[in-house]
Order: sequence, then C-alpha cells, then structure tokens
Amino acid sequence: MKLATLIAARNVLQGLSDTLPFSVALKIARFLKQSEEPNRLFEERRDAIINDFATEDAETGERRVPPEKIPEASRAIMELGDEEISDITIRFTTNDLENVNLTANDAYALLDLIDD
Repeated sequence: MKLATLIAARNVLQGLSDTLPFSVALKIARFLKQSEEPNRLFEERRDAIINDFATEDAETGERRVPPEKIPEASRAIMELGDEEISDITIRFTTNDLENVNLTANDAYALLDLIDD
C-alpha cells in the first residue's frame, strides 16, 4: 500500500463520528494504532521537505515556500507518498463497514484496505 493511501484512509477513519458496533470500532482503533508510526514519519518527512524549500519572509519572519519552488516541493511530497508500506495488516470487509456512512470519496480512500 502506498503511504499516501494509508494517510488518506487514516483521515477518513479518524473523521468517523457515528457510533459503531464494538467489533468495527475496535478494528478501526487497531488500524489507527498500527498506522501511527508510518503517519508520524510521513508528517516529519513532509515537514522536512517543506522546510528545505522554504525561505524566511523578510517582512513577517515566517517561513514559506516561494511560488517558484512549489512545484518541486509538491513533487518531493508526492514521491514520499508513493513509498510502499508493507507492515499494515489490518483489513476490512464490506460487512465490517456496511453500517458506516461514507461518501464515495471516503470509500475510494479505503479501497486498498477492503477485502470483499
């Protein structure tokens, strides 16, 4: 699974606010716990990429990526997201998520975690 897919799935699952059956809630909690470290590493490396491309604004003192460097910084972040993650073992079935209300975009983000 690509790191970007993992991050998107985490975002969807963390955003669920409905009360779920215990077995489903537990499976989601286990996935979130199992994916904490890859998520943390992604955030650290993404922030480092941004910092590498950023310069300090002379007026405000804030660090920002200049417009001319945004494509290169974006490309570096996309390459980071393309890295494969193999240690995520928790999978979902369509039955697990049958009573979970999702948008089509949310379901798309979870596709790589669902076994029919």
